[in-house]
Order: sequence, then C-alpha cells, then structure tokens
Amino acid sequence: MKLEEKKEILLREDTTKWLNTRAENERFFSDAQGMLCCCGALATGLHKARCRKFQHKVDVMTVRMLWEERASK
Repeated sequence: MKLEEKKEILLREDTTKWLNTRAENERFFSDAQGMLCCCGALATGLHKARCRKFQHKVDVMTVRMLWEERASK
C-alpha cells in the first residue's frame, strides 16, 4: 500500500490522533535540525512550513508510527 493510501486511512480513522502525532513529529524534527533544513536551505519557521521535503519527512514518520500502532492492535 502506498504512503498516501495509508495516510488517508489513518486520517479517516482518527483525525485528532493524526494531527497530534504529526505535530509531535514536526516539533521533534524541527528541534533535531540545526541551522539547515533537510533540503539544504536555512531552516526558518516559514521555510519548514512550506518545504516539501521537510513536510514529507514528517508525514512518512507519522504514517510509520501510527501504522505500526494500528497493526499491533
């Protein structure tokens, strides 16, 4: 199953859990980065909000975490 399909399923099942987990992951990756974003640009708040690579990284980790949790139930 593709990432987008898993994301849609997780969003449909529990939107609040998705949003909370995604916000935690976003903060984690933001804090883990130094001055530069994963794409190589200066990591400002505005940049991270618009950066496709950063947002994709957050989505992948969120899907991974929630999908494993869902499978263990």
